[in-house]
Amino acid sequence: MKTAFTVTFSPAWWEQNYYSQPGNRIATDTIDGRREDCLWRDEFLLARYRGVDLGGFRGIKYAYLRGEDWGTVILPGLLGCRIEKNEGGWWAHEADYTDEQLAALEAPDPETAYPFTMVLEGLEALEAAVGRENLVNAYETVNVQGPLNIAMKIRGQQFWTDLIEKPEMAHLALDVSTRMVEKVVDFFRQRFGPMKVRHDYGYCIGHCPLAMISPAMYEQFVLPCENRLAQRTEHITGRRGVFELHHCSTTIDPYLEVYKKVHQLSKIDGGDLASDFRRVKKELPGVRVDTGIDSFRARFQSMDEFLRDVHYLADSGVSRISLDVLPEIPDEKVLAFLKALGAL
Repeated sequence: MKTAFTVTFSPAWWEQNYYSQPGNRIATDTIDGRREDCLWRDEFLLARYRGVDLGGFRGIKYAYLRGEDWGTVILPGLLGCRIEKNEGGWWAHEADYTDEQLAALEAPDPETAYPFTMVLEGLEALEAAVGRENLVNAYETVNVQGPLNIAMKIRGQQFWTDLIEKPEMAHLALDVSTRMVEKVVDFFRQRFGPMKVRHDYGYCIGHCPLAMISPAMYEQFVLPCENRLAQRTEHITGRRGVFELHHCSTTIDPYLEVYKKVHQLSKIDGGDLASDFRRVKKELPGVRVDTGIDSFRARFQSMDEFLRDVHYLADSGVSRISLDVLPEIPDEKVLAFLKALGAL
């Protein structure tokens, strides 16, 4: 069996196995040190996992920005959420805006607002060190999350009751979150030109807590915002049909009908073992489906149970299977995952 795969390692795994800690500033750790650290990690993984390339940084000659610098930190931070560094990296706290505060909230210009100013500082340092032509296009690691994820951060848990009791406030939270994504992406488009997307990846928007709302609520509240972003994909990337949704680890099936209304949807990233992936592929022809092993479930499974999940997904017609390795997942399971998918 030969199936495309991705293996990543959680920050906690690196802290336990490599004693690596996140930097104290966003996107501005020492440039050479970051690149050398990444190359060292690649060699470390190659030796540990029998020569299978799980890193991808070996031999590159450019600097880069870390994915952890984005999404759950930068976008909510721009809208006023308090951010701080903890043992696992950076985190944005819920702002819990009142009705009045939310009504007055505006999406700032990112290049003049904290914490994006730290990102800009890092970009300028990287460009000065290696030249723009050797800098990975920032889009490749930018994780702009999505309107639903950000709205939850700025409004807090009140957002969920707003959907029923104060729909106008839910619309406000989603609208300002969408405008914030638009402004950040437009900044990178203006600075770097069209997003450089690989052939099997595109412009991805996430809505991780989607299971908290019904398909009807998704269609009423979230879909219009995501379609605003989807309709700009060609401008952002220079290509059509590269808009992706990160569905996270929940069942896809209940949202199939409304997903048919997403503008130029090219890929769904996510789904759980309860998802009927063959039905998803049938109902959404031409849409790529990537999914992953549930890492928290994998921690407690026997080897037979773990491999049963791997083989089930490999036989389900998905395009790629990912595994995010937690400290509690032993090397034997990682190697078994690679062997089952034909990498060993």
